[in-house]
Amino acid sequence: MQQNTPDLFTKPHFMDYPLDDIVGEWLAELEGRPVSPATVVNYRKAMESFVKSLRLHERPMTLESLTEDNVNVWKVDLRKGRLPNHAIHNGWTRPSAPSSETTIRSYLTVIKVFANRWVKRRYSKGNLLEEVTLGKEVVEIKEALSPADREKLMAACDGSGFEAVRDRAFVQLLLATACRFKEIYGLTADRVDTTNKRLWVVLKGGRQVPVDIDGRALRDFSLYLRRRRDLCGPDTSAVWLSDSGKPLTYWGAYGIFNRLSDKTGVKCNPHRFRHTFAQMMAAGDAPVADIQDALHHTSDRMSRRYIGNARQEVAAGLAKKWSLAG
Repeated sequence: MQQNTPDLFTKPHFMDYPLDDIVGEWLAELEGRPVSPATVVNYRKAMESFVKSLRLHERPMTLESLTEDNVNVWKVDLRKGRLPNHAIHNGWTRPSAPSSETTIRSYLTVIKVFANRWVKRRYSKGNLLEEVTLGKEVVEIKEALSPADREKLMAACDGSGFEAVRDRAFVQLLLATACRFKEIYGLTADRVDTTNKRLWVVLKGGRQVPVDIDGRALRDFSLYLRRRRDLCGPDTSAVWLSDSGKPLTYWGAYGIFNRLSDKTGVKCNPHRFRHTFAQMMAAGDAPVADIQDALHHTSDRMSRRYIGNARQEVAAGLAKKWSLAG
C-alpha cells in the first residue's frame, strides 16, 4: 500500500519548520494508516509530552532539539511529573503524575521511530537520536482477577437490556478465550460459528486462528447475537453494535471496561483478563507450552512473563517435589 508524504514534508527547508507542525503532520498521516486508535493515542501523548518539555526548558521548537540531552531532560520531567497535564477553566494547569518506567520506555520508542524512520529517512543524513537507548525493559505483571472480582464484573453486566447483554458477552469472551481486546473487538460475522462453537480471530501479525468457546461464554454470546440480529441487517459485518444498530467504535467498546471499573471498583483493563487466564492455567499446573499456545505467543519468553506470581507459587513447590534429601 502506497503511503502519501505529508504536505509539510515536501516543502523547502522542511527542517526549519516548527516542531509542532511537523509532529502534527506526522500524527495526521498515522491516523490514515492501519494502526489501532490506541497506538495513535500513545504516539500523540509521547510527542506532545516531548514538546511540552522543550517549552518548559525554553528549548528551540525545531528538529534541532531532537538531541540526546533534550531527551534525557524529558525523561527526568516524566519521572518527576513536571509536565503540565491539562488546563483547568481558570487557566491553572495541573502537573501530571510521575510516569512509570514502562510508560517512559514506550514514549522513547515513539520518539525514536519519529526521528529514525521518518525524519532520517526523508531529510537527515544521520539518526538524530542514535545514541538514545530504551533502557531495560520493565514488565508489569497484572494481578489476576480473583473469583470474587469476576463475579462482581458479571453481576454489573446483569440485565436484559441490549447493552447489558452485549457487555456481558464481551466480558465472557475475554474470560473464556485469553484473546486480546482488539482480537475480540475485531470479530466479524463471517468469523463466528456458534454451531461448531468456534471463533476465528485475527492475531497481531494478521494470522487468523481458531478459538473454541463453550459453556456460559457460548450461551451469553449466542444470546447477544440473537439480540444483535434484531438491530441490524444481514449485510452488517461488525459483530459489536451500539444500541442504535451501528458498529461499536473502538473507544465505545473500551468504554465497557471503564464503566465496569466505576461500577464495581475492580480494575478491569481488558488486558488483565488475558493475564488472569495465563495465571489460572499456571496455578492449575498447565505446562508453559500449553499457556504459550493458548495465548498465541510466538515464544515461551512472553508467556512466562504473563504467568507472574502464579509461576512463583508453582516454582516454590518444585524443591519439595524433587528433593533428594528423602
